[in-house]
Amino acid sequence: MLQLILSLILLPAILQEPRHLLDAKLVPMSGATTNTFVPKGWKSQDEQAGDLNGDGLPDAVLQLIEDKPMRDAKDEFQERQRALLILFKTADGKYARAAVASKLLMCASCGGMLGGDGEHPAADVKIEKGVLIVSQLYGARESTDLLQRFRYDTASHTFLLIGQDITGVDRLTGASETVSTNFLTGKQITERRKINAKTEKEVVLSKQTKVVPKARKTIEQVDFEQ
Repeated sequence: MLQLILSLILLPAILQEPRHLLDAKLVPMSGATTNTFVPKGWKSQDEQAGDLNGDGLPDAVLQLIEDKPMRDAKDEFQERQRALLILFKTADGKYARAAVASKLLMCASCGGMLGGDGEHPAADVKIEKGVLIVSQLYGARESTDLLQRFRYDTASHTFLLIGQDITGVDRLTGASETVSTNFLTGKQITERRKINAKTEKEVVLSKQTKVVPKARKTIEQVDFEQ
């Protein structure tokens, strides 16, 4: 079920080419405020704070979207891409650019009914115990929640994808499937569930564990459309 859901939801986005991705060269390497890092033609939709590199200082994570209306002067639809910026707080109170993820977030119209209208942030972003958690919900009756976890790697000075949960749900029947992958251990768990008609509670139908290749992918390499 999950594979079908993903293919149906992502197909429209894949057909939209080319994408106007944020050029990392437009983002300064340092600045006094987080607004300094928002390039011309883009705007910030959300900002979260938390320590991501273990130095005790509140770093910043910004969700950006292209700063243009949904429709142009001819009332024709125009796509708007999104991007995620990670900024490290420095000892002098300023910020330093840590990552520019131009392909991580879905575009303004890539999420279907559940993806929002483009006027709100695409993702639910949290920072918990030094881990950056990015969750994106999209679809309609058949929905998908893509949750990805990233951790800063001090050796390579990059944010690595360490875990991913993909949950597909039939919102009419309540049937669901979650594929959880730990890219550090290579362990993947697939769990299928349904709603018990009598108790209206979720019941686990099956749970399978397998080993998959360990991956080392940076946040810049993670592409929502793939």
